[in-house]
Amino acid sequence: MSKICLNSKRVKLFGLDINKCGSPEGNIPIPEPLGLIPALIFIALNTIMIVYIKLYLENFVLSQISALYSIFCIIFMGFCDDVFDIRWRIKIWIPILAAIPLLIVYDGPTHIVMPLPIRHILKWKILELGYLYYFYMIIITIFCTHSINIYAGINGLEIT
Repeated sequence: MSKICLNSKRVKLFGLDINKCGSPEGNIPIPEPLGLIPALIFIALNTIMIVYIKLYLENFVLSQISALYSIFCIIFMGFCDDVFDIRWRIKIWIPILAAIPLLIVYDGPTHIVMPLPIRHILKWKILELGYLYYFYMIIITIFCTHSINIYAGINGLEIT
């Protein structure tokens, strides 16, 4: 058994595979906060890339740093959820903190393309949202973050 699995058993940060309940594999502990390791490697490699590219593209670096901050906030939320079992009424607002740096550096269009069935009914191809676009992006961030977290709660389905 790996050292990480043994450490997660010592501090009680593991779960059991409920899809294999009743079989010998169902009693094997699975470390839960193990996603933190590849996430930290991802952040470290991106930080090295930002330092390397900084000499060439200044605007790109700002967007990369804001994206890294957002990713780090979401990773931290997942880790804290595994360790401290955060309540949903608190956890629902954390992605807003992650979306703020992305929205600050965003300078793209603020419109959405209407879906085909609605486009034929309303006769609009593009709907300009203006400042409502930022609210729309915050809501999309909350939805995507929590849908992945809920999907991950269905015992490992996020890796398939």
